[in-house]
Amino acid sequence: GLTDNQNRLLHLIDLHSKRAEGRADSDRWIRKQALSVLVYEGIVADVFDYDYAPHSTLIGNRRVWVNVSQEGQSDIELLREEELICALQISSRSYKPVICYQISDKGSELARHIPRREKEVVNEFAHMKGSRELLKAVWDGNSYWLRSPSGHSQKSTITDTEDVSYVSSAYIPQCLRYGGRPTLSNAHRAHESGMAANNIRDHELDE
Repeated sequence: GLTDNQNRLLHLIDLHSKRAEGRADSDRWIRKQALSVLVYEGIVADVFDYDYAPHSTLIGNRRVWVNVSQEGQSDIELLREEELICALQISSRSYKPVICYQISDKGSELARHIPRREKEVVNEFAHMKGSRELLKAVWDGNSYWLRSPSGHSQKSTITDTEDVSYVSSAYIPQCLRYGGRPTLSNAHRAHESGMAANNIRDHELDE
């Protein structure tokens, strides 16, 4: 069976995608980057037990640092391999490849059996507070926003990379230490890294 993370991820994709049921109906897909934003927001909200790290990606014509969960991406690929979701590659306006996801018939059937408790956890963060309006990730050229159909919006912190304090010393092999200035160690300054402010939003983040 699927893990709690995978069940919640499948339900999240189910909320944001839909297969057409007839000629008059239309498909609904979710883009990979938009899904990454929602997964990140789910991590911050303690919905997903994933880690994340800054990753440089191209959005439109801009290179942007965003917090991406490789564990989340791995689970997306697993759902794809199990044929629980479908993947579609399209071209953006700037002719760059874009991957979209949609729940499959097999995934829809499995999603019906996901425990209500797991669904409610996802629904709470995926919808505008106090309503059933689904929040969608929207890029405005500078930042990602979570917006509802009624116009409510809240800024995502996915582009706010976090600082990791550390102290390091240059390492030069003994065989190369001939002449010049002596190498210095900063080990005595290691305690300074523990004095810095902590801006990590996922308090269970594993380094």
